[in-house]
Amino acid sequence: MRAAQVLALTDDVDRAIQPALARGFQLFILLHVTARTLIWALKDPDEVLLRMTLPVGLAICFLAAVLRPHLARTATVGALLLLTTKLVASFPATSNHFFIEYCCVALLAFCDLADAGERALALNAARWLMLIVFFWSGVQKVLYGTYVHAAFLGFSIGSKPSFASLFSWLVPADEIARLRGIQPIAVGAGPFAIQSPLAVLAANAAYAFEIVAPVFLVWRRTRTLAVLATMAFVATIEIGARELMFGALFANLLMLFLPRAINRPLVPAFAALYAVLIASRLGVLPKVQFN
Repeated sequence: MRAAQVLALTDDVDRAIQPALARGFQLFILLHVTARTLIWALKDPDEVLLRMTLPVGLAICFLAAVLRPHLARTATVGALLLLTTKLVASFPATSNHFFIEYCCVALLAFCDLADAGERALALNAARWLMLIVFFWSGVQKVLYGTYVHAAFLGFSIGSKPSFASLFSWLVPADEIARLRGIQPIAVGAGPFAIQSPLAVLAANAAYAFEIVAPVFLVWRRTRTLAVLATMAFVATIEIGARELMFGALFANLLMLFLPRAINRPLVPAFAALYAVLIASRLGVLPKVQFN
């Protein structure tokens, strides 16, 4: 009973939006795991033919869900089985982002989205998944201690030109030059701590935001504003990290908190984005750096 009450804290004010909200999220997740698995398959040229069976199978599941809505749950169960195969094949080098995708697909496979109660359960569980991941990400930054003196930011600037460009207005040019001159994975490399007060403030603000934002996402009065602020925060990070596909996943989880189902009409836009990224990775379009 208490678990149900906690889950309900993130429930929609108007449950009438939930069918469209759940449908949009279901289609996006199937699209997302198909694109992500295709890119994963292309990373190993020696086993690409064997690995390609997974994205092909996931693409069939996605198309079945799009063209035959009454088969969407069956397609999602099929996608979960294929992702379980991917989990076994990639372990222990499985990315942490994969487990978020896996949990989302599992929620949609185990819950019947045609049933109002199970649909609400799936949406609220997905929201709490996002809240827990975001909150714990901030706590980990505190526990690791690499954000207090902006050491991780310094490492990122030194190892990624995109971070150097993003934070050039916060960090003096000579400090960026010093960090860029360090071999980041060499034994004894460093120090990566940054002297710029603004950079240190930004690094500490990052984990503080991740810890506090979930509270405002749960509170209905501040939910919409918190969604917009969190999207801006994540977008800023992704400009440097270039984790574009994870950014899209996180944006769709955030859209579950909005009072309108804007995620469903945006599925074609995300499909276009993924098509561009895949074409870039295949060399059909100019190369785009992303993770």
